[in-house]
Amino acid sequence: MTQTTEAVAKAATSLARKDVVTFLYNMYNMISPPLWLHSKELADAAEALAKAMGWDEEKVRVVYLGCLFHDVGHLMVPSQLSYWTKGAMPPKMDLETEHPKMGIKLLNRVKCLEDILPVIKHHHENFDGSGFPDGLEGAQIPEEARLVTVVHSYLTLIRGMGSTPPMSEREARQVVREDAGIRLDPRMVEVFMENLPSLGAEDYSQTK
Repeated sequence: MTQTTEAVAKAATSLARKDVVTFLYNMYNMISPPLWLHSKELADAAEALAKAMGWDEEKVRVVYLGCLFHDVGHLMVPSQLSYWTKGAMPPKMDLETEHPKMGIKLLNRVKCLEDILPVIKHHHENFDGSGFPDGLEGAQIPEEARLVTVVHSYLTLIRGMGSTPPMSEREARQVVREDAGIRLDPRMVEVFMENLPSLGAEDYSQTK
């Protein structure tokens, strides 16, 4: 393949990704605008943490896009059972715990987004192996997904979710610290805490 052909192929891939991201963005906003706002907030804070970790541009991009569409599986859950539209946790948690797999089913043939699939699938795995969908433990969990889980945990605490009220920033910090080594990667928690004021995450507690 010549350099020109390679450049054209790369450009085509970039355009395809842009088109898919635009499509999914529109779908979010038609079906569940709150879910899009949650995903965008997560993406912004997780991107900042990935940079604080010293990750390269490609890994930062994977984290950002993975966050934007980490909950895309929720768009396949019947709206009457989705807490994103009803404001309360659904009575059948099997659908809730299946949303990572649903997201993979939705995107697994989208070639230009294949590198973000591990984030979508594993953002609910726990460091001690107690998470879902695969019960992965420690380094078995993709690094990008481990990072997203740290940020996701904090934002969920200060935002509140379903019937759970939001915590103060101080309370949320304490819970995240206690979860280090249990649900969350301890090294990433350490970097998160060191850089929290510059990540923009604290501002979210004031914009609920």
